[in-house]
Amino acid sequence: MGQSRMGCACSTAATTRPCVNPAHLFLGTQAENVADMRTKKRHQHGERHGNAKLTEALIRDIACLTFTGATRSETALRVGISQHQVVDVVNGRAWRHMQGIFG
Repeated sequence: MGQSRMGCACSTAATTRPCVNPAHLFLGTQAENVADMRTKKRHQHGERHGNAKLTEALIRDIACLTFTGATRSETALRVGISQHQVVDVVNGRAWRHMQGIFG
């Protein structure tokens, strides 16, 4: 992706990352580029994200504690994260790709 002089983002329609064929490029906004990246599953999420503090195992622990009736503050203490992080996970604002385990 690159930035045009008009402020548009340049994205690639190619399905292989190293492709640099100009015929595969298209202009769009930054939001369109991000949506395209997510559609093609080219973004880092979950444990693969460089800033991830949680793991999929911890997300499963949060789900288990939630199902067994633990409060958000109890869950936060047991897992070692903030209550706000627990709420974000349970409500789908964080770790969206694992929301299926929350029912």
